[in-house]
Amino acid sequence: MMTIYSLIDDMGACGEHGLSLLIALSNGQQILFDMGQGERFKQNAEALGMDINAVQLAVISHGHYDHGGGLATFLASNTHAPVYIHRRAFDKHYSIRKDGKHMIGLECPKEMSRLVLCGDNVQIDEHITLFSDVHGKRLLPTDNHRLLGHDGVSIDDFGHEMNMIIRDGDISVLVVGCGHKGIVNILERACEIIGNAPTYAVAGMHLKGSTNIASVAAELATYPSIFYTMHCTGLEAYEQLRAQLGEHIHYLHCGDQIQL
Repeated sequence: MMTIYSLIDDMGACGEHGLSLLIALSNGQQILFDMGQGERFKQNAEALGMDINAVQLAVISHGHYDHGGGLATFLASNTHAPVYIHRRAFDKHYSIRKDGKHMIGLECPKEMSRLVLCGDNVQIDEHITLFSDVHGKRLLPTDNHRLLGHDGVSIDDFGHEMNMIIRDGDISVLVVGCGHKGIVNILERACEIIGNAPTYAVAGMHLKGSTNIASVAAELATYPSIFYTMHCTGLEAYEQLRAQLGEHIHYLHCGDQIQL
């Protein structure tokens, strides 16, 4: 049985804008997927009785502060686990807001020895695959136009966004940080890698303010997968998805834990 603990989400008294999941596999392996903005993921883990030093590997999904800002805290709190991150994640990244352009990237640590800078497809072991080679362009988040790449001018292509597939016994789980490349396209690529639809998809879908939610929901409804969503999906979008998907989708709040 796999257990997933939500250490950071936008919703909940213990949360903040961002994402962090601690995933405990049936073989005892512990994976940290994203680290929120700073130290809070560690504080929340401790409140749940979890030891960050017991984590055996960590993944940062992409180069935004609300997913990898806790890197320094993790490296100081865990003495051994490698951190997998795309080689482009430390490029500069920007967001256009009402008051102008803001830097939203990650600070590169001085000590890089425990960082594994990844390409587009990495097989960590027999259970865990990371991939960023998502080529589909359908139903992209309509808010992507506000997010700029390293030159501060062009819309980010999100080549630095990694997704994770975990195979644990009879189940497969797709884990997505923000879904900037479109949850529909990411699912399609995951199906190619696995050979069938994932049993579960735990995914931020970046649908806050999107105008294509009904179309996304219609696509998700064609999959047998059970969805858990959080963070950048937003509660309003979640309610729209729930109206179409029913019990096939649930919200994962900060402090929640699910057993798969």
